[in-house]
Amino acid sequence: MSRLLRVGFIGVGGISQGAHAPAVKNVEILRLSSCADIDEKRLKAFQERFGCERGYTDYREMLEKEKPDIVLVATPHSAHARVAIDALESGSHVYLEKPMAVSLEEALRIADAARRRDRILVVGHVYRFSPARMTARKVIQGGRLGRIYHSRSLLLRRKGIPNSPTFLKKDLAGGGVVLDIGSHAVDSLLFIRGFELPKHVSGITYRAFSKRFDMLMGYPLPVPPKPEELGEIEVEDFGSGFIRFSDSSTAYIEVSWASYLRDEVDEVMILGDRGGVTVDGRANRLYYMMSIDDEYMISEALLTQPREDAFTRAWRLLGEAVASGRDRAPYPLCTAEQGVLNIAILDAIYRSASLGREVDVNIPKWVAENLGW
Repeated sequence: MSRLLRVGFIGVGGISQGAHAPAVKNVEILRLSSCADIDEKRLKAFQERFGCERGYTDYREMLEKEKPDIVLVATPHSAHARVAIDALESGSHVYLEKPMAVSLEEALRIADAARRRDRILVVGHVYRFSPARMTARKVIQGGRLGRIYHSRSLLLRRKGIPNSPTFLKKDLAGGGVVLDIGSHAVDSLLFIRGFELPKHVSGITYRAFSKRFDMLMGYPLPVPPKPEELGEIEVEDFGSGFIRFSDSSTAYIEVSWASYLRDEVDEVMILGDRGGVTVDGRANRLYYMMSIDDEYMISEALLTQPREDAFTRAWRLLGEAVASGRDRAPYPLCTAEQGVLNIAILDAIYRSASLGREVDVNIPKWVAENLGW
């Protein structure tokens, strides 16, 4: 390749500083050439720290003047659709932080823009890069579990409410824990067991700690947020969903930012009629259960951590895809259609919780076709 690919960041908050910028710096074919943020002080600090050449307080000006090859969208959730669509329409490929959007309608508009403009859209579900999850997927894809009839995905924190209004105010976040880490729980489930057609969902959400700032992540904080900055926590801190798929199999997800647990939980369990697997994400362990000659066997594997972290691997794969002229995100990156499916399930959980009954999952035909249904 004759030149480095130009990367532009829109939103230079915590995830950009702690994960994306170091990852881009690790990939030889990428150059962090421009960045945009409405907070000028934060923008300048980011530029100095990561050597970002040109900074803008208006992301549209950045898109027009810089024309990045790839744009990272790491804004508050409620702005994902508007910013991602603008970036795609300008001709950039897009790495969109999770969740893809705050509604199914927005997710569909993003995916449609990527399709019309023939651009690669990647959604930032990096949990799927964990060795335990990827190995579990291989076990299932190889047919070793037989027919899958039930699965479960849990992401449960004890004191992990985000300490930023970006996550806690409804107009900025769009939702609470269901959108935030619930999107990871759903993606882990679908990535491992397969992207099957969901038909019906029952969901429930709770706002149990709306005024409990002692349950904030990292509490007690070195610099506690001022009450007037956070106010009341407006979004849910617990959510669960029960999913019925078209093949009559079922799945359950449960997520919490804060809860009185003995231990925090990061687990995916898949049950088949010939075996089962359980992923312990915190320990990076995989448990494989099966029967051999009528004997119940349990195999445990501690997976080796890869040389590259998940964010670096994701950026490397995206950069290589753009450089080679590919028109789709390569495995195991999360594609636009997979992102839409994720939001469709989360949207159904919220609708069910609001209505107090099971609801249908709405998947447009073109998305279903691109997912192989």
